[in-house]
Amino acid sequence: MTKPAAPEGSTQAPIPGSATTTPSDKSLPQFIARGNEPFWSISVSGNGNTLTWITPENPKGTRLSAQQVTSGDGVRYIGRDGDKTFMLEVVGGACTDTMSGHSFEFAATWVYAGDSNAGCAERAAK
Repeated sequence: MTKPAAPEGSTQAPIPGSATTTPSDKSLPQFIARGNEPFWSISVSGNGNTLTWITPENPKGTRLSAQQVTSGDGVRYIGRDGDKTFMLEVVGGACTDTMSGHSFEFAATWVYAGDSNAGCAERAAK
């Protein structure tokens, strides 16, 4: 997955979170992030406090409790799975799936137990 720079004069997708958004805000967007090699996908649900991490080895997924932290350039979902830390970061900006060529409005980074994987994200259908 690549995150090319936005063409000059273009506008990027709105930042997934903002300084005025709080974890208790019911209007928070929900996301689906995904990446290739290794294949993974993460659905963000609830008020941004539940992640479901799916891999080919675990197609039913693992539910993880997360804390949502917003900043000027995006949103992070952070937490612990036993003794392992994790973080999903979603930031505004064009992202292209390197296998399908599909374009997404957000770039994503999934870090689990120190292993980092790049991907793309989109708003989940409501």
